[in-house]
Amino acid sequence: MPKPKLSLILGAGFSCEASLPSTAQLSEQFISISTTDTAHPAIEQEITERLTAFWQDVFFYRNPAVKPALEDHFTAIDLAANSGHHLGTDYGPRKLRAIRRFSIHRAFQILDMRYRSSDPIRTILSRLNETTELSVVSVNWDIVVENHFRELGIAYHYGSTVKSLGNPSQDTAGVPLLKLHGSANWVYCDSCRTLFSSPPSAGKAALHQGTFLEPEDFQIFDSPQYVVDAVRTLDRSHDVCHLCGCRMTARVGTFSYRKDYAIQQFQTIWHEAFDSLRESAAWLFIGYSMPEADFEFKQILKSAELTNQRKGELRKLVVLLRDSLAAKRYKRFFGLTSAQVSQRGLSGFTKNGFDRLLKRL
Repeated sequence: MPKPKLSLILGAGFSCEASLPSTAQLSEQFISISTTDTAHPAIEQEITERLTAFWQDVFFYRNPAVKPALEDHFTAIDLAANSGHHLGTDYGPRKLRAIRRFSIHRAFQILDMRYRSSDPIRTILSRLNETTELSVVSVNWDIVVENHFRELGIAYHYGSTVKSLGNPSQDTAGVPLLKLHGSANWVYCDSCRTLFSSPPSAGKAALHQGTFLEPEDFQIFDSPQYVVDAVRTLDRSHDVCHLCGCRMTARVGTFSYRKDYAIQQFQTIWHEAFDSLRESAAWLFIGYSMPEADFEFKQILKSAELTNQRKGELRKLVVLLRDSLAAKRYKRFFGLTSAQVSQRGLSGFTKNGFDRLLKRL
């Protein structure tokens, strides 16, 4: 008897089980991290000062207890910069794009500092892989799933358009892991237009290679020369496309209401995620609060639900952690009952509720 198909849909709350911050916590730590323990403290301190000044100038940030939301931060940048406009008199498109790169680098840095392996994550991934034909749809940048798959010896791939820097033969082997907003271990070549992934053992390539940092971005803010020189000396030896020799960059979808999915690979990943959702017998959401900024993904979910091959028999279960507003959004959007929304978090769900889900598939 074939295994039932299940789509595991993940948000930031899932990665919180591995000690990573939620989206709200990421905003709280955005300009508050300790830069002394980083590899390049002078660079990180300058980034903190630039981001703090941006919040002060644009959002009138003065009270440490009330920080701007990252959705507003990225949306304000993207709507101005992508249309060639200024944001006030001080921030033209060049400065805004620099702030955007600083912001993504900082978010990757915070995610990299806090990771811890998680027993509940190992439990749910291993059990689902054993009992279902599993696919994972994630809106997270982090590599929590990849690290746990590696610990468990479970093969995975990122879809048909992401090429592996380590072993190209594994590009389509194992569990599909479809990351709608990109990943911290992906880099992109703007010349040959190839999207590459590095294995978890190599770390977060876009962060560790300083992919988002350019000397010119610091120069336009009149940063000290020693900071500019430090950026120039970053090790970029592994930051060259092995297909065409061009220096690689990174592309991700941010928290913005105006996310950039311009490259063809992202569009293909979204299409493959739609197919996976449409073909599944069950959807299991974990730690995804369905924020308003993700309206494109909500459209994909609704379209996949209405064209699902199960003809109205699609099972849906949501796992949150004491998030009544997110629960209300799910109930309004899918018509779910309270019994379909668990508020015990992933740890509570694996102890009480997970086995019942598997029996119903």
